[in-house]
Amino acid sequence: GAFRWAEQRVDFGEVYQGSRVRGRFRFVNDGPGPLRITGVRPMTPGGKVLGWPRTVSAGGEGTIDVEQSTDEHVGTASFAFVVETDEPGTEKGRKAVLAGFVLSAFDPSVGQLDFGSVDRRARPALGLELFCREVDRLEVLGVDGLPPFLEVRAEERLGVAGEGVRLTGHVLPNAPLGTSSGIAFVRTNVPHQPRFMVGW
Repeated sequence: GAFRWAEQRVDFGEVYQGSRVRGRFRFVNDGPGPLRITGVRPMTPGGKVLGWPRTVSAGGEGTIDVEQSTDEHVGTASFAFVVETDEPGTEKGRKAVLAGFVLSAFDPSVGQLDFGSVDRRARPALGLELFCREVDRLEVLGVDGLPPFLEVRAEERLGVAGEGVRLTGHVLPNAPLGTSSGIAFVRTNVPHQPRFMVGW
């Protein structure tokens, strides 16, 4: 078989951060014999391959269906998937791209709590002001993905009508020595984008 892309790049348009987007890539077997697809894999965390044909006859067409999480992306985004075939000399695979624009309903678009160097016994705190264009009054329902030595709470209302919140992060005394970092998600009442990403 001889693999050729008929549609190698799919545009998912504009979505809110946290959405799962889907795409369908089309390809053709231009060879005189059958083409065997030995594997399809995502190159970005949160990617998933939903299905593909294992064999395509000579002159036939095939489709590859994929899905991708946009949890950790804002702005222009592209997600690659690699197709592997039984053709000689194609060990690195053939790349297809699912691309589009990921919107944020929040201001800022992504949060960051950078504590720097701290004395964990002092229980250091750091604040982050958070607003949303999609609801009249932003509510924080909880925080997922925090380690046991860090807590984040909504401690006061902000704005003329109390539409925003101040998130305050605290490093607890049980924090390990050394450098720590990660990502947490604040659960909110925003219908189109219920989670807000915060790096720490």
